[in-house]
Amino acid sequence: MEKTPDQQDGVERKAEAERLINESRELFAQRKSAEAIQLLRKAYELDKHNSLARSILANALVEHAYSIVETDWWEAETLANEALALNPAHPTAKAINSVILDGKQQARSRNGLRKRASYSPPAIYPQPCLRSPRD
Repeated sequence: MEKTPDQQDGVERKAEAERLINESRELFAQRKSAEAIQLLRKAYELDKHNSLARSILANALVEHAYSIVETDWWEAETLANEALALNPAHPTAKAINSVILDGKQQARSRNGLRKRASYSPPAIYPQPCLRSPRD
């Protein structure tokens, strides 16, 4: 029995997704996480039913988020949220979001302290008399 064009397309997409996953592993081995994640995103887009592609992508996003959470919490939050969209129960992504929330609260506290420390009330100067002495 011959495959339909849709089935053939699905087979080709799955094979390309697997190739991208393998290539991403090589990039991870070379410590090129950002490039590897891009390939994993492509692999997942090609074959959204591929649980391996979804799982590897979610884990890679979380690992990268964890590695940058102290230096770039904004990007770490974006990555963790993307991982949670792929796997809402991902425990490490949830933990990273908790760390990010703590970091945001600390940043707000520091900013608030700086604002209070630099605040000085306006100087009060005597108001000029606008009436003439004859009034």
